[in-house]
Amino acid sequence: MSLKWHRASGNIYWSEVVPDVDIESFDFTIETTTATYLYQSGLFLKDATSYVDIDWGDGSAIETFNTSADIKHTYATTGTYQVKALNFYNMDMIYFDGDSELISIDTQIPSDFIKSTTTCSASGAFSDCDNLTSLPSLLFYNISHNLDGDFSEMCRGCTSLIALASDTLTLTTIDAAKFSGWGFQAMFAYCTALTTIPTGFLDGIPFSASDTFYTSAMFEDCTSLSAINVILPSITIGNISGMSFMYYNCTSATGNAPDLWTDYSTATHSACFYNCTSLTNYASIPSGWK
Repeated sequence: MSLKWHRASGNIYWSEVVPDVDIESFDFTIETTTATYLYQSGLFLKDATSYVDIDWGDGSAIETFNTSADIKHTYATTGTYQVKALNFYNMDMIYFDGDSELISIDTQIPSDFIKSTTTCSASGAFSDCDNLTSLPSLLFYNISHNLDGDFSEMCRGCTSLIALASDTLTLTTIDAAKFSGWGFQAMFAYCTALTTIPTGFLDGIPFSASDTFYTSAMFEDCTSLSAINVILPSITIGNISGMSFMYYNCTSATGNAPDLWTDYSTATHSACFYNCTSLTNYASIPSGWK
């Protein structure tokens, strides 16, 4: 609540002001399969000044939390529930690692979710969320200035993830003081239901030619992947350090593999296309790349 004053007949009066704006929230959907289930969320508070209100989506009262350990809720019955984080301050990075109840992330992370001075990583954010089916567009866009560039194992083992939005990883300006290099190692490894990688999937990343860059095992064992599209940026990056096992055992991929061996010949590349035998140009891929 906020107040403003006004003057009438020589007196000062105070009245409540209700802002005419929509309240941002961070929303995600879970599914419980056990009655009287205690759910521990993937939301965390940064320090003692932090707080968040949670609408658990089951008709219970909105709860306010001041410590990360308390951000949990008992669901009386099985079902699908959309959880909303409201009225938050100074949150830490989301981290749903191993959350088998999570089925979708429904909104971008709001712009004021994390304080501008906080450095955070997307590494492992959804690792082993084996029922996660979708991520939204522009998921991290509003907190680009917080990110250190590490997306390694972000969705590793998300065995129900089928497709990716082309702009899920689109970002705006990165804070150089927080940035430590681009890491996409094992980002979608073992996502065995993943069928499609959008062409230009990494085009929304603000790369520069001097950045370090790793994609080792990025799609390892994505055995349902139907094609290997060009996902790397069109600019030249001077310090691509690892592409080994990038498409290891993507046995269902057809069509031509992009000729990474030409564009990124200096990168480590052992078994990059190992066992991708359904590719049309598999025979012409240099032996060190397969």
